[in-house]
Amino acid sequence: MNTEENKTTRFLTRKEVLVITGRSNPTLWRWTKAGTFPKPYKLGENSVGWKDNEVQEWIASRPQKD
Repeated sequence: MNTEENKTTRFLTRKEVLVITGRSNPTLWRWTKAGTFPKPYKLGENSVGWKDNEVQEWIASRPQKD
């Protein structure tokens, strides 16, 4: 049994993603539209969320400043 499969997926709100990335809402949507940032998932009629693990993987893939 894979332990990754047993983990519950946590979704981040837009506000949480903005805080984590330190970027503005227009930048977040521009990156999403360009395909350079993970796409959000529709969670309800009026809400979307980003998978926490996908956002963390994206952050880890970014070049690090020394």
